[in-house]
Amino acid sequence: KANVMANLSQIRAWATITRCDGEPLVICAAGPSLADHIEEIKELQKNGAKIIAVKHAIDTLKLHGVKPYGVVLLDPRAHVEGFVKKPDTDCIWFVSSMVDPSVVKTLNDNKAKICGYHALVNAGETSCMIPTDVQVSGGSATATRSIGLFRDMFGYTDFHLFGMDLCYQQKPDMAEKNSDGQPRFMEISIGTSTHGNKYISRTFWTEGQFLAQANEIKEI
Repeated sequence: KANVMANLSQIRAWATITRCDGEPLVICAAGPSLADHIEEIKELQKNGAKIIAVKHAIDTLKLHGVKPYGVVLLDPRAHVEGFVKKPDTDCIWFVSSMVDPSVVKTLNDNKAKICGYHALVNAGETSCMIPTDVQVSGGSATATRSIGLFRDMFGYTDFHLFGMDLCYQQKPDMAEKNSDGQPRFMEISIGTSTHGNKYISRTFWTEGQFLAQANEIKEI
């Protein structure tokens, strides 16, 4: 709530409900697989699709010659400012009102183009808003909230999603801990019966936040 209150005066332009013309939208998260689909993303952009980068996915896109239309930020923690130290001033920064105020200040100081939006998180944030403010649905991850933003506010329905890796290709150090002392990584086995009633299973290494995002994508 404190972040929202501080950002109401810092963000001067806000997303309003409009309708796109039916063109596809490409949302690029920062998973390692993003780099494997650059040519496909370029082809979509060539055919009129807008490219949206999730946080630091903009770095991978620009490294491969893809200029995004916009970048989405959601996380309220202060470390997000590290993503915007030298912001691209040609694209639009879609910034949640709950981000740390230092993020918005840095963007403003660099004369970046900001479009604010209110994320629905059920943390009492509506007490800071006026009745006509529209909140954006979606998941806890910035990537899934991006789907909600462009669906709820701008009417997009044709999404192409890249870089939303929800597991690791190589087994990580399973002894690594989170800041709260709990194991960071999880080993998950998923099985199913296939042709001829043959049962197969596969093991994945993932994190709690990735499991949550997988469920959010399923619900969306």
